[in-house]
Parts: sequence; structure tokens; C-alpha cells
Amino acid sequence: MKIENASRFAAIWFLGVFCASAAGIRLMEDSASTPAGPQSKVFARVVSGGGWDTLVVITNLGPTPVLFQQLFLGSNGKASSFTLDFQDGNTALTTSAIQGSVAPNASRSFILRDAGEGVREGWSILAFDASQGRLGGYATIRHRNPKGDLTEATVPLSGMQDVSVRLPFDNTGGSHSQLTVVNPASNLPAEVSLTYFDAQGEVILLDWLPVQPGGQVTIDVPNTYPDLANKLGTIAVEANINRLSVAGIRYSSSSGALSALPMLISDGSSNLQ
Repeated sequence: MKIENASRFAAIWFLGVFCASAAGIRLMEDSASTPAGPQSKVFARVVSGGGWDTLVVITNLGPTPVLFQQLFLGSNGKASSFTLDFQDGNTALTTSAIQGSVAPNASRSFILRDAGEGVREGWSILAFDASQGRLGGYATIRHRNPKGDLTEATVPLSGMQDVSVRLPFDNTGGSHSQLTVVNPASNLPAEVSLTYFDAQGEVILLDWLPVQPGGQVTIDVPNTYPDLANKLGTIAVEANINRLSVAGIRYSSSSGALSALPMLISDGSSNLQ
């Protein structure tokens, strides 16, 4: 896979959902993706710095090469540069965008490096033309505690259709469940309702999140809602627009252990295969 610094292409995000500029990103007039046309998918959370890094894997699911572009954004929806270490060579880039191709049935990966500075978070959009084939992928968020122990949680690649989903939360034993919501529609604000159910199915809390166009919001559940500390249950996430990406992880502040929170789609399926 040949990887290029694509920062110069950030002005024209041509594959159908975003058009970026120095001032931010806006939605193209025709943003609808079709099975054989422009496709955009989202890594809802990436983290680097302060003992954290993120491994990103992109996989070609078919028999022909697929070209792609990938843009990295901050929580405010604006392009954000990360230092990337590519695992198929000694290449390293500090950039907000890359482009390249993935060979048939191949996987390529890179790490958003822990450069030692403070923790930085954001999200990423992967764009490709489905007439060439299909791409899948995931992001593994990794944390090294002061003792040097490494723990990780995998966030799946989102198709931006997480508009009605449920995730478990488990804040028992001093753990912290964290919910991340991304609004990939860069010309429409989103209002996201959150309904928290206990293990018996009773509603214990209602809230809503305003998420600005291109924005990302991460909630540490027990810190945001102290009444939910040492409790477990389910979060129902509902958006008022037709595009949303959601991810969840569980973090132990005592041991540093990470685990993914499986996302349950409204038809009863899970995003974990």
C-alpha cells in the first residue's frame, strides 16, 4: 500500500460526504452513499499521547484494489494532525489526512503514536468508492499504565447509521463506562437522547446531548452522572438526524484495564462479529 500525506487534499473531500476547508468541513449537496458509489465510514474515537495510542486497521474485503482517503478530526470537527507510524515499513507522518490504496484481500495498519505529550482525542472518516470494492476496519485504543502494562479495547468502523442503538454500561468495581457520539453530518446539528435503564429495565435517568456539525462528545458516565456510580444497565441512544456514529469503552481507573462496550442495534444484532 502506498501511503501519501494528503493534507493538500483536505480542501476537497471528493468522495461524497465531506468537503473540508481551513474553516472546517461542510456537507456536500448530494451526500447520499449508494452500494456502488461513494462510501464514508467513521472511526468514532481515536486517542494518542499521555500513555495512550490507537492502532488503526483497514481491510480490503474484495478481489480488486481499493483507493481511499482518510481524514482525522478533533472533537470540534476541524482537521487535526496526528503522528502516524505505518506498520508495513519505517514510514512516519504527522498529518491530518492520508490517501492510498489497499491490495485485494489485504490489510494495512498504522498507529497514532503516543508522542509523550498530553492526551489528544478525535475521530476519523474513511472515504472510498464502493464501485472498486469494500473496505472494513477497526481502531484498537491502547493504554499503558505506569507499571508498563498494556491494555486495549477495539472500536469498530461505523457506517454512520448508529441512530438508534443500545450499549451496556457497567460502573461497578470502580470502573467507568464511557460513551462517544459523533455527528458526521457537518451541516446539521444533532440532538441525541440518552435513556439509562437499570438491570431490571426501569428508567433511572433521561438526558440529551447537543452535538454540533462534525462534533464529537465523550461522556464518562459516573463522572457525568454521579448517581450512576457503581451501577450497571443499558443506555438507549436515539438521534434526531439520520447520521450518527457511536462507540463505548469501559475503563478501570485503578488497574488501567480497558474493554469494549458492545453496541446492540435495534434489530437485535450486535456490531461484534
